[in-house]
Amino acid sequence: CKQLDIPTLAVDGQGQEATQLHGIEDSIVKGAKFLMVSPFGGVSGQTIVEQCDEAGVYVTMWSGMNPEDLPPAKFKHYTGWVSNYADPQGYLLAKELFKKLGGKGKIVALHGTPGGDHAEGRKRGMHEAMKEFPGIKLLKEHTAYWRRQDALNLMADYLVTYPEIDGVVATNDEMGLGAIEAMRDSNRMIPCTGLDAIEGALQAVRSGEMLFTINQDQYSAGALSAVFMYDNWKGFGKPKGNEKKPREGVVLMSELTKKDLPGWKSGKVGLHAIYKEDVTEKYIKEQGRPVVDWRLSSKAWCKENGVEYLSLIHI
Repeated sequence: CKQLDIPTLAVDGQGQEATQLHGIEDSIVKGAKFLMVSPFGGVSGQTIVEQCDEAGVYVTMWSGMNPEDLPPAKFKHYTGWVSNYADPQGYLLAKELFKKLGGKGKIVALHGTPGGDHAEGRKRGMHEAMKEFPGIKLLKEHTAYWRRQDALNLMADYLVTYPEIDGVVATNDEMGLGAIEAMRDSNRMIPCTGLDAIEGALQAVRSGEMLFTINQDQYSAGALSAVFMYDNWKGFGKPKGNEKKPREGVVLMSELTKKDLPGWKSGKVGLHAIYKEDVTEKYIKEQGRPVVDWRLSSKAWCKENGVEYLSLIHI
């Protein structure tokens, strides 16, 4: 947004559906021209899109819905659906842990808010991975609502209930950090995962308390979604006819080269596990954020400025 000179304001739904809806309505009243929304819990993506379209506000949805349910041709201001699919995240997360456990052991799992596509997708991915490891036994799984304190409380109960736990599948970093805190309090450390590669998790990986976290390249997805919205505002990427699929530009993973990813020793891009040996002070500071001129991925900006268009968006 800074590169495209778009003023921004972040609105936190604070994990509450009513709070998020109020924030969206308030932003529209205050004159917002663009919204990027990640619907929480039971908030309807279609309701948000219809509300923004009626108000003349361009909106990009971050997950929280089935893109097939919203044909782009129905809306003038709906610019697309952006997501790093959740099922592969949960699958990789669990598979990496199961391999580290030697393919056998007893595990517990902490999941996100029920009904959300990321929570449900990561959960499905974990169960898909379990099919490949018959030696893994799931003792208990429950929601911790993505929150650290809920995960701490839930993990504390697990530690009391189950004398033998070999691994913990936490499907985001906040829950992983909460589980680690509970383990620390009970003086019983167990291999635990995370997902998102936030600073606290990177520090925990480096100290050895968290086995690994998963980087899903949300930074690039966020940048590219802003580019996508900007281009639609400028008249590029409009749907034709009665298309049922999201228009071109849905971001699954960004195509970036090794040199664009400071601190990524493995050279892998997109979805991958980050272990202790990968985490440097530079990586923690930059959190894997690539140095990219995102304007070169905007058809509108490139045409207006007479420079070559470089697509970093793919289906």
